[in-house]
Amino acid sequence: METIKRVIALHSIEHHITKDGVYEVKYIHYGQTVYYDVIDDNDKKSTHRADDFIDAKQIVIKGLDNYYGLLTPYWLVEYTNRKYNKQLYIYDTEEDEESCFLLQKSTNYNDFCKFYNECYSYKEIEGKVKCAEDFILTHELLDKISREDGILIQIAKEVNNEEYLKIIDIPFDVNYYISQYDDGSECVEENHRKWY
Repeated sequence: METIKRVIALHSIEHHITKDGVYEVKYIHYGQTVYYDVIDDNDKKSTHRADDFIDAKQIVIKGLDNYYGLLTPYWLVEYTNRKYNKQLYIYDTEEDEESCFLLQKSTNYNDFCKFYNECYSYKEIEGKVKCAEDFILTHELLDKISREDGILIQIAKEVNNEEYLKIIDIPFDVNYYISQYDDGSECVEENHRKWY
C-alpha cells in the first residue's frame, strides 16, 4: 500500500516545485535515502529528495462569510456525533419569549451567514424549558474543538466552501495562534518570540 502525505517545499526546485508550495507525495526508498514522487505545479510527476520538503499539518479557520462561531448548530451536532458517538440536541429561543427554549428537531440550522440564539444538551427535553442545568452554551462546545481535529477537517471538506470554512496547510513544527479580522474571518499567525 502506498503512503501518501502532504508536505511543504522548503525551496524552489526544478520541475516547477515552488517554495512554500503544498504537495501530496508518495514515498520511494532507494537504500537508506528517502525520495518523494511529487505531482508538480504543472501536474507532472517528478522525484525529489525528502530533505527538500517538510511535513505539513492542516488547520481549519473561519472564512469571510461565516458570521457564526466556526460551526453552525447543524455541524456542531454532526461533529459531536462523529467525535464522541453522542447525540447532541439543539434548543432555540421562542420568538415571542426570549427566556424559554424549545427543542429543535429540524436540521435546517446550517446557515453560516446567520446568528443563532441556542443552547445544547445531551438530554432530549420536550416542551418549554427555562435555562436548564444541563444546557451547554455554543462557545463551551466550540472551545474544545482543536482546529487540527481530523473530524473538523473532514467537515470542512464536506462543506466545501472557503467562504465559510478554510483548510490551511502550515509546517508541522510551527507554533501558531488564530487571529480574527474585524469582518469575523480568521488567519493563522506564527507565534513570535519577545524579550523584555
